[in-house]
Amino acid sequence: MPSFSLSGQRKVMEQEVEEITFTDLMANGPTRFRNVAKPTFGNAYLDSHFVPAKHNHLAAEEPLPTPHALPETAVSPKTKPANSKTMMPSERHQPKDDSTILPQSNDTPTAVTTKTAKKRRDRKKATAATAAEETNQPPPASGAVPTIATDGTAAPLASPPSPLPPVSKSKKRRDRAKKKQLESPASQTTAAINDAALPLKKTRPDTLQKKVDKNIKAQPPQPDLSNKKSKDAKEAKKEKKPLAEDKGKTAAEKKIKQDKKPKADQEKGYIHPDDVIRPGGKRRARYDRYLAPEVLQKGLEDGSFYSGVLRINKRNRNDSYVTSDALAHDIYIFGSRDRNRALESDMVVVKLVEVDKIWGLKLAKEKDHQEKSNSNNKAPEPTLADPAVTPVNGDSSLSTDLALEIDAFNQEDLAASDQPTKDEDDRKPKYAGKVVGILERLEDQQYTGTLLRNRPGEGNDNATPFVWFKPTDKRVPLVAVHLKKAPEDFLADPASFAQDIYSVKLVRWPIDTQYPFGRVVSHVGKIGDVKVDEACILADNNILDAGFSKNALSCLPTTPWEIPNKQYKHRRDLRDYRVFSIDPATAKDLDDALHIIALDDHQFEVGVHIADVSYFVNRNTKLDAEARQRATSTYLVDRVIPMLPSLLCEQLCSLNPDVERLAFSVIWKMDDKGNIIDTWFGRTIIKSCAKLAYDDAQQVIDGHGLPAEAKVSDRSLVSAIEKDILALHKLSVHMRKRRFENGALSMNSIKLSFTLDDEGQPIKVWVYQLKEANRLIEEFMLRANMSVAEKICDTYPEEALLRRHEHPVERRMAEFIKTASELGYTIDDSSSGSLQASFDAIPSDDVRAVLRILAIKPMRRAKYFCTGTFENDDEYLHYALNVPMYTHFTSPIRRYADVMVHRLLESALLEKDQCGYNKKTMESVALHCNWKKNSAKDAQDQSSHLYLSMYLSRLAATTDKPLVYDAIVLQVGDRAFDLLVPEYGLEARVYADAMPIRRFTYGPGFIAVDWLQDEVMNGKTIDHWRSTNRDMPGVPLASPPLTAASQQDENTSLLTCPHDASTGTQQFMTFGRLKVSIEVSLDSLPTTIKIFIVNPFLPASN
Repeated sequence: MPSFSLSGQRKVMEQEVEEITFTDLMANGPTRFRNVAKPTFGNAYLDSHFVPAKHNHLAAEEPLPTPHALPETAVSPKTKPANSKTMMPSERHQPKDDSTILPQSNDTPTAVTTKTAKKRRDRKKATAATAAEETNQPPPASGAVPTIATDGTAAPLASPPSPLPPVSKSKKRRDRAKKKQLESPASQTTAAINDAALPLKKTRPDTLQKKVDKNIKAQPPQPDLSNKKSKDAKEAKKEKKPLAEDKGKTAAEKKIKQDKKPKADQEKGYIHPDDVIRPGGKRRARYDRYLAPEVLQKGLEDGSFYSGVLRINKRNRNDSYVTSDALAHDIYIFGSRDRNRALESDMVVVKLVEVDKIWGLKLAKEKDHQEKSNSNNKAPEPTLADPAVTPVNGDSSLSTDLALEIDAFNQEDLAASDQPTKDEDDRKPKYAGKVVGILERLEDQQYTGTLLRNRPGEGNDNATPFVWFKPTDKRVPLVAVHLKKAPEDFLADPASFAQDIYSVKLVRWPIDTQYPFGRVVSHVGKIGDVKVDEACILADNNILDAGFSKNALSCLPTTPWEIPNKQYKHRRDLRDYRVFSIDPATAKDLDDALHIIALDDHQFEVGVHIADVSYFVNRNTKLDAEARQRATSTYLVDRVIPMLPSLLCEQLCSLNPDVERLAFSVIWKMDDKGNIIDTWFGRTIIKSCAKLAYDDAQQVIDGHGLPAEAKVSDRSLVSAIEKDILALHKLSVHMRKRRFENGALSMNSIKLSFTLDDEGQPIKVWVYQLKEANRLIEEFMLRANMSVAEKICDTYPEEALLRRHEHPVERRMAEFIKTASELGYTIDDSSSGSLQASFDAIPSDDVRAVLRILAIKPMRRAKYFCTGTFENDDEYLHYALNVPMYTHFTSPIRRYADVMVHRLLESALLEKDQCGYNKKTMESVALHCNWKKNSAKDAQDQSSHLYLSMYLSRLAATTDKPLVYDAIVLQVGDRAFDLLVPEYGLEARVYADAMPIRRFTYGPGFIAVDWLQDEVMNGKTIDHWRSTNRDMPGVPLASPPLTAASQQDENTSLLTCPHDASTGTQQFMTFGRLKVSIEVSLDSLPTTIKIFIVNPFLPASN
């Protein structure tokens, strides 16, 4: 097996394609080629396909079959011409004869011959003669080629070129040889894809005539519009009067209706390579065609289309959402057809459709699926725990609705929901839409998973020419992989590959296939290997785990390095200041440091000093390009994947103690309450005197002084540093209090910390707790970011890179408020400050903690943006901080966005009229940084989940008893309830009919089950009970059967879920406490943590 590697360097293609024209044969080339002339290579998904074969990964791939039908034709390999060095780029990659550019039939595997060409010319002449009779025009001369006008209609025919010499015998011999090769199964492909991906060279007139006829699909000949207007054209010019039925409708409703009407400029002249259907093909189009780039751009400008990043529901792949900056609510996308081949994190263009129609379709399919599930003995997945609790930040893909987990591969369009019918109106989105184009897609994205011989749910079909790739991420569809791309011995024994993990890259997704095509990139390893699991996490999240290129490393300064003398002249010298850093104990990349000096009149000078990364990473260098591509450092449990080479992030840029370092500083004059009197920005030189850990600073705050092991360069400074820490802490307390009084919101999620042994195995796990030392640093970093945001936004109002946090998802926040109200707690969400005040008013710490976890779900993720994107400054708001503008300035070693902000600040301080970046560039940087930051966050969470699985598995191996923990019910539905294991921050969903019970009842805020008192719920019995209880209906009750008030837990204000031994009944209600058992499987992909309810009536549980 080949070894797995993620070190392959991304190929950055910056060439441009010459415009494709046929000047010798046509007055104007086909519109679909002219529209994409000279694309710039980058992330643009639409443009990246229209490139010469040697630059296009689609064209360069080995031919792949189309799904569901084994094509019998193939394109012969393209032989490099002997004189290729002297050929033009548009000619160098062309086939040597005409046969490869003709769309082949599914049924007739023949190459082009002189005889067949003559028959087709005769049919063409007959068609042209018929058209001439209808339009009163003479038939074209032999060999003449119709051109396509800019509006997509047929233009007058150009004069034929001089006749070509007759076909030679050698040409016939090549045709015969090519025909034989075409019939070989080893070279099957779709000629139309090659046609769309490759530029065309000059060919014989008769061949090109057939080519054009194929492309325009024999559309009726058009009259000569240069002489007279046709009746249809005149009708189209008439002014349309508003219809009576449109009166009283809103502009949005009228726009949706207008969008239903076909637009000529959308359908003519452009075809995306994935939208090519071979003439004579028997498969129908499963998706809508992508619109032309100029149509998409026009729609975005006039407001008929909306753009945003696509998010797919992790539990139900039929539900996806697009957040557009132009709308206050997410756009809901239902099903795979309306998603139109878009993938998670794609930047897509969406057209709005009628919400009621889409929602009715969704409910109907949910009902239909529920009926089929009941009749086919298919129940939802029970108790798979999500990774450690993290803020989902309003990601609508992480639904709080009790949606069933179904096999997304077998039931693509049949999703179900447990949400009660009475709440359907609450679930209905504000907007619905469908994807009409893909603007950008993450480069070099790979997916990990396993290979299957047959598609899941279907019988054995050994005749199919490709195998199936089942991704680990359920948001990704099945992928068809040609047998030639599969392991050589896979067909001999597919079952032996069941434990092998492969990485696959998507190649294309034709419009007429349900699933995309891909190719195997590498063999990752075996399921159950921790290092393999970690490699999968990195690949699935598009994290580059590789060294830096030689070109990037050549940009680094030579070592040993010293600060150049001219920097001492141009920078403020702060080497004599008592500057120190406070970071995690294991930190190596020290971004920030502080100093404080007491002034007269109860005032202080406080400085925040940030590593001057922009001095070493110059604009538009290879090092800058690689840092931008990575965009952020990724922090895994066992290691860090840096954004910059270690020479910079751990040495030259890191503010290590007792060495002189370049810094970018923000220095304030403050009063004794932390109010800012004056601000100074500038480049400095500092020399840190101490590298302190958070625990060191906390010892000082707690009154114990710095510990002896604290890293202080001069022990005589210990007393002074302690006073500085206490002065900074006092100011930070005032600043924090004032910030929350002004409406800030604190929403911290559960974060796990690990202790590893020498072999990298976790031996200790705990929930990380923020201390006052953390909050001290937090306050001054927040203030520095705000100050810099104000400066760059004031200087460059159109190009500033800021960070915004939108208001919570309205529907989800309403659900949360309703849940809290039913439990007797009033939540005011009119502002972030009122929400914080609502939490502060709750007397119980436990209840407050649970409500905060529930309130995280409606929150959106903060994101970078360019100020020129919005016309209204109100859109800059950071909701959680409740400040009008905010940015990231304080961590340039690990965030590329901070490097960009440093450059903007430098330009502002130099009073430059231009910052060096335009709005479009800054928007592109913001989008890429958002992608990468989210990917790094997901990878960090998954790494934490992996190591927690390892820890629990190791813990279970040391004891013969099940791992039993306390859990808290978060929310309850009709058939299931969500719970939290606070000790590890684990959330899970438990279905009542997956438990060993006789029956279950439900009502407002509760589910009650009647246990089979001698039965156990665990991984061995779960499938049995799901099958046994598949037809068990829940019985609705108006009130709960048991009372929980008398069984309050002694150690907490939360109530214990009550149970009655006489009836075997246990009742689950929101905020109820219960016992659960945990089982871990390291032999699954990914590793899973399953949570089961402990039967309270078993002797061991009493």
